[in-house]
Amino acid sequence: MNMAVSGDLNLNSSVLLDKFLKSVQSRAFRIAQIATGNSKDALDLVQDAIFKLVEKYSERSEQEWAPLFYRILNSRIND
Repeated sequence: MNMAVSGDLNLNSSVLLDKFLKSVQSRAFRIAQIATGNSKDALDLVQDAIFKLVEKYSERSEQEWAPLFYRILNSRIND
C-alpha cells in the first residue's frame, strides 16, 4: 500500500470516528447526567470516555466502537 492510499484510509477512519462520536454524544451525556445527577460531572465522564476510545480503540472496526464506547462510559460512571 502506498503512502497516499494509507493517508486516505487514515483520513476516512478519522471522519468515520468523528461522525460516530457526534452520533453518540447526546445520548452518552444524558446517560451520564442521569447516573450522576450533575451536568458538569456528566460532561467530564463523556469527554473522558471519548478520549479513551480515540486513544486506545480508534483503529478497531467501526462496528466495535459503540459497544466499546458505552463500556468505557459505564466503567467511568461506576468509578
